[in-house]
Amino acid sequence: MLRESCAADALLGEARRQIVRLTPVEAHERQLAGAMIVDIRSESARERHGVVPGSVHVPRTVLEWRLDPASPWTNPHVNLERAAPILLCDHGWSSSLAASTLRRLGHEGIGDVIGGFEVWRADGLPVVHVEPKVLEPHELPGMAPPDGLPEPRRPGAEQRAHWEAALRERPDRYGVGASEPARAVLEPLRSVGARDLLELGSGQGRDALFFAQEGLVVTAADFAPVALATIAEKARTAGVLDRIVVVECDVRQTLPFPDQSFDACYSHMLFCMALGEPQLHSLAAEVWRTLRPGGLCIYTARTSLDPDYGRGISLGGDLYELDGFVVHFFPQDLVERIAAGSSGISFELVDVEEFEEGGLPRRLIRVTMRRPK
Repeated sequence: MLRESCAADALLGEARRQIVRLTPVEAHERQLAGAMIVDIRSESARERHGVVPGSVHVPRTVLEWRLDPASPWTNPHVNLERAAPILLCDHGWSSSLAASTLRRLGHEGIGDVIGGFEVWRADGLPVVHVEPKVLEPHELPGMAPPDGLPEPRRPGAEQRAHWEAALRERPDRYGVGASEPARAVLEPLRSVGARDLLELGSGQGRDALFFAQEGLVVTAADFAPVALATIAEKARTAGVLDRIVVVECDVRQTLPFPDQSFDACYSHMLFCMALGEPQLHSLAAEVWRTLRPGGLCIYTARTSLDPDYGRGISLGGDLYELDGFVVHFFPQDLVERIAAGSSGISFELVDVEEFEEGGLPRRLIRVTMRRPK
């Protein structure tokens, strides 16, 4: 006989609609990519059954205070900026409710493990046994460092070296002429009177050269020095060096430009590189800061409808490593969340247009956002 649902079931269902639910394998992949697993089980359960190596133990009773960045009692060993934390309980029930509560504290993208530690262990994922910790009178629960933290993968740092090598090997890796997305955005840029353009992820400069030849003043930004040297040489040869400025720039950090410096920002497939959702929100806020009121941000990204989606090595959060390159495949709602922003920093979502590119073909979207006037 089936058990009738109760108010607690409704509460649980509502909580799970607000969080990211991960299988143990997916949670483990995210942990290897740098996410932190937060174990909210009791000390006795951990002693009896073991722990996930690298997890941080934060008892449920103090969870909100240990994971609130504004709290004076935040666990200093939980890096909340690297990636959204993943909660783990015994069976995957209380972790959902706890994750929903943390989401209300601002932890967007927070997840929990389906089936909890029980299914984690049944799936043969890493488990270690640790000695129980006896707190000293002055020590607070939930403040300890991770137990045997595995060496995290750092796809962002790896990607910088990988792109540097790839761009050095072939100076015209993606062709000589401008991309179709660049040609398509020229008219929208002209319609708003854009003159000063920031291009993020300029690569080897085919689009930067095109925009400069069309009369725009282009700041070409990339994190690969070899790419910037290639752009400068091509600009000199093409006679547009006076309209192109090259800047070494890592978009995971604060953009090195003053407020309201540009009329528009353009990037072709930069947003869908090795950037998790928190990093994308930070990047969008930085673009907003550097744009003048009414300025456009136009970017392209591969989508979850792309034939490559789900292939390669999963890094969690719709990121996959394909032939050494990390791609973030965008679902539609991610576009909306990026535009919505937070804390008064938001864009008007002007247009989202689907298109195809390349031999697969790749499935992409071209997103146009406007900073309000």
